[in-house]
Amino acid sequence: MSSTYVEGCLEFMFGDGWNVVRYDDSGGWYRRVFERAVEGTAAIDFLALHGPGALYFIEVTDARGHAISSKNAQRRESLAQETGRKVRDTVAGVVGAMRTDRDDPFWDKAGHVLADVNNAIFVSLWYEPAVGGPDNVRIKRRKGALDTLAKDLKKRLRWLAHNKYVSVRSMKDAGLPPFPEVTVKSVAVTSQG
Repeated sequence: MSSTYVEGCLEFMFGDGWNVVRYDDSGGWYRRVFERAVEGTAAIDFLALHGPGALYFIEVTDARGHAISSKNAQRRESLAQETGRKVRDTVAGVVGAMRTDRDDPFWDKAGHVLADVNNAIFVSLWYEPAVGGPDNVRIKRRKGALDTLAKDLKKRLRWLAHNKYVSVRSMKDAGLPPFPEVTVKSVAVTSQG
C-alpha cells in the first residue's frame, strides 16, 4: 500500500514496495518510549524498509524560505554532525524497539535488516538549501556546498553504511527519482490556527 508524508514543504510519496515509519512522529515508538528513556536523543524523519533487504534512514531539512545569514552558511558542517547523531540514535532506537515493541512487526524486520551484513543500509539527507543571490552564483555555491556536505556526511557514517549508500539529495537533482518507487514534490505549507 502506498503512503504519502509531508515534511516541511516537501511531499514524499512512497510506492507499494515500501514500509515506512515516520520515526520522529509524536505518537510513535521513538516519542512514547525512547525519547523519554534516553535524554538528549535525536531522531531521523523516516525509517523505511524496501524489498527483502534494504533499510533507509531519511532525514529532511528544508531551509527554503529562511533568511540567509552567516549562521546558516556555517551550518553545513553542523548539519552533517546533526544528521550523523540522528542516525546513530535511530540505530539504537531500532535495536530497542525490536527488543521491546513486540506488537509492531516493522521493528523486527528493521532490526534483522540492520544486523545482517548482506543487507544494504541507505542514509539520505534530503536537503533543500535557503535560496538567495543571483542564479549563477547561487547554483555554483549550492553545488559546492552539497558536495562538501555529502563528503562530511559520508565520513561521519562510514561506521554504518558504505559510502555509495550515503547521499545528500535535493529537488534540483538531475530529475532522477530519489529512491525506487518514490516521488518527491514541493508543496505549499498551510498555516493551521
